[in-house]
Amino acid sequence: MSRLPRTLEQLAKTQGKPVELTIRGDKVLVDKAIAQKLYDPLLHLVRNAVAHGIEDSDVRQMRGKPAAGQIEIRAYNQGNRTIIEVKDDGQGIDYDRIRKRAIERKLVSASQASKLSVPQLLEFIFQPSFSTTTKVDELSGRGVGLDVVRSQLQTVQGSISISSEWEKGTTFYLQLPLTLSIAKLLVCYAGDRAYAFPSDNVEQIVLLQRSQVKTIGNQRVMQWQQEYKVPLRRLSDLLRFAPGNLPWRRSNGNRNTTI
Repeated sequence: MSRLPRTLEQLAKTQGKPVELTIRGDKVLVDKAIAQKLYDPLLHLVRNAVAHGIEDSDVRQMRGKPAAGQIEIRAYNQGNRTIIEVKDDGQGIDYDRIRKRAIERKLVSASQASKLSVPQLLEFIFQPSFSTTTKVDELSGRGVGLDVVRSQLQTVQGSISISSEWEKGTTFYLQLPLTLSIAKLLVCYAGDRAYAFPSDNVEQIVLLQRSQVKTIGNQRVMQWQQEYKVPLRRLSDLLRFAPGNLPWRRSNGNRNTTI
């Protein structure tokens, strides 16, 4: 993110719009392989905010906004994902213009377009070469759109979503994986093999007593909430690996089985 302020200054000067950038959470850890793929999508979204979002100073003042447009980039961790928000306080997305452009490009009929929800309309702006801008300049109208941003994020298993309010602004939400290099893991053993699972995917860990396990038919089950209804399977069987030679440990007749 350290390169963005200078780039934004140049973009704002080109457009003749004063713009202020705030960056929060720049110390949030992101896997290096993902970080290397982030600059171009972030740059594109900042360019998009300057070209399409931030209004001219006189328009902003008429709307009771500060003359300088505000762009905020905020990063934070949420579970096993990193979220990056790119927010501007500009004019917001014109859904009617998207609807009209989709009809002009014959992506939908007029009757279909009238029934589209906001999320469905927003999907159009991720279509290749889709633009509501007729003016071609250094920043916009060149046929290079948000489809590129989405594609770049998908290469690192990321995704993008949008929220927007007319004359209030637009926020893009980038969701990225932490990757196993910095994710919290639960390590367990099946036989003599070690396995690691993202801790966010672990519902609960239970230390079973022998009395809590019984066989019904050909299936072993464990007692759960006073009922024997949870089937038990060896992890090595589920993953189709040989169980190895490490026996289950016993203590005072109880099986220390962790689930």
